[in-house]
Amino acid sequence: MSHDHAHEFSEMAVQMQAEPTVDHTLSRVVTYAQETVSCDSAGVMLVQDRRLVTAVTTDPVVEKLDVLQLECGEGPCVESLWNHDSYVIDDTARDPRWPAWGPRVAELGVRSVLSVRLFEPTRTLGALNLYASGVGRFDADDVAVGHIFARHASVAQRTPSRRPRSSRPSTHGT
Repeated sequence: MSHDHAHEFSEMAVQMQAEPTVDHTLSRVVTYAQETVSCDSAGVMLVQDRRLVTAVTTDPVVEKLDVLQLECGEGPCVESLWNHDSYVIDDTARDPRWPAWGPRVAELGVRSVLSVRLFEPTRTLGALNLYASGVGRFDADDVAVGHIFARHASVAQRTPSRRPRSSRPSTHGT
């Protein structure tokens, strides 16, 4: 990592820490992740009271993608939450891991996905999801950057003085 990139990341960390609430921090995380990885949209889905909640997004289509994962019972975000991993999809229309979800997402114009688990040592908190319209959009560097932002989102939720506002009205059972 170059000195310039290290400085940019340290500045981002300071700005994220300065946010007054978890929701504000998560909003900044998805914005920074979208800008840094140069993807089309980003969002965070959280586990709250045994339900999955779309916490923040950079684009309304992200909430549709989240709902589709819950309706289909499959997808990279849902999988990363329960299987403690991160997932890259190079082409949603052709990926065999999620046969119900993938083609529906491709119809919405999303072809590449990066989903990274948010966690603390004893539990899963949610997932950071990055989306792009191009095929094969995410590489190993993007995965590494996604993990950096996922850790920031996870740490923000553990900070006692910064709890999220009330849950959004759009929630889905798990």
